[in-house]
Amino acid sequence: LRFEVPHYAHGIYSKCEALRILRENVLLIVRDYNRIIASLQPKEQVLFKERIRSLDKKIRPGMTKLTWAAEEVLDYFVNDCRTHAHKVRVIIENYKASNRAIGGSCRKMSETLLVKLDGKKVYEGTEFESEQIRHRSSVQRKLQELHKGIVTVMKKTAEVFHGDGGEVLTHWVKYMEQMDHMVEEALRLNVKWSLQDLSRAINGDGKTMPNPLFKVQVVLSDKIEFSPSIDDIAEFVKRISTELIKTISCFQRLPEIITRRQG
Repeated sequence: LRFEVPHYAHGIYSKCEALRILRENVLLIVRDYNRIIASLQPKEQVLFKERIRSLDKKIRPGMTKLTWAAEEVLDYFVNDCRTHAHKVRVIIENYKASNRAIGGSCRKMSETLLVKLDGKKVYEGTEFESEQIRHRSSVQRKLQELHKGIVTVMKKTAEVFHGDGGEVLTHWVKYMEQMDHMVEEALRLNVKWSLQDLSRAINGDGKTMPNPLFKVQVVLSDKIEFSPSIDDIAEFVKRISTELIKTISCFQRLPEIITRRQG
């Protein structure tokens, strides 16, 4: 076309492949950042406010100072931003994994019931009471191990936010209370479902008759007596709910444990 191409256009064209690669690398930073923000709920964004702010600080020169002509520092800038974004993403992924682990432990706590029932077994004398005492003791140890695991996970998560500002710490307290409520709900469901199982064993489910649970001997003397007496059986069954609550009363609140350890 016999148009004279300016020398600076020649210069840009000669670097087109390098600029294309640089553009793709800059887009990788954008994708990394957007992925981090998209992975967080609004409340979680406040919790990770300091991490996001530090990432913003790393990226800001690329939005305010650096240009495509600053070739000597652009590669370093891109690599530094991506490295920092990766560190933030790993922290967030560990936080998410911790939440899943706590949720799984709470589910196990709710499903490891405090009452043991064998639908084919008929209990004699104090056999049922003795078996329930042993079972509650065994389950209590399992629940304590699960609770200890939750505390360990929470302690590791707390280290991430330990040096952050007041607003972050306020949301960290709310997060601890949320996790504590999950543990409380798991224990409440455990007691509820345990008592429901016991009720079905005694009263049936409304569709079928219950299997015999207690063996009662009839003693014939001056009058007809039962051994154990119906009152004794009823009293023991009523006492089970109190014993279940007593079994889970040893668990401390998570904020109390974590705050004490931080102190």
